Parts: sequence; C-alpha cells; structure tokens
Amino acid sequence: MAAVYFLMGRLLTQGHALLKLMQEGFWTEATIIIRSMYETQWLLEYFNMAEHESEIDLRKWLNGKIIKPSKVRKKVSFDDNGPSYRTKQKMGATSNN
Repeated sequence: MAAVYFLMGRLLTQGHALLKLMQEGFWTEATIIIRSMYETQWLLEYFNMAEHESEIDLRKWLNGKIIKPSKVRKKVSFDDNGPSYRTKQKMGATSNN
C-alpha cells in the first residue's frame, strides 16, 4: 500500500510540474515529465497485477532496487493482447470494431 501512495504522490507532483512548465511555455521539458508520468502509471499498473513476479519486484522496488522500464512496459502491454487491454475489455471500455 505504501508503494501506491508514493506513486500516486509522484503522479500528482509530476502533474503539477507539468502544468507549470506548460504555462511558462517549456514544451520540451513538459514532454519529459509526460514520459515520466507514463512510466509511473505503468509501474502502478504492474504492481497492481497481483502476479507472483510483480509482487517480488514490488518488494525489491520498496528496498531501493530499480525495475527495468522495458520489463514493466512488456508486462503492462496496451496492445490487443496485453493484460490492460483485456481488463478494459471486460469492463466494456473498448470497442470491438
């Protein structure tokens, strides 16, 4: 639960920084924050998957280890075969065109 609070806090502060940068016209710097926000959101989703591997990685992350973003992106895939897409499909949030 501590990880969720920490990552949500990170998202909130990143969002605040993003708004400030955009208001001042620092568009390039804002894109860096946007990328960081995506990675934070992916990490939240990865830890929320309740798979054995993600639980082990959560413990490692809480102890200061870095979880490779490429590993997280692979597990939290948003394509038609990824777990996020299937979850959204179950909830009726995707179209079946």
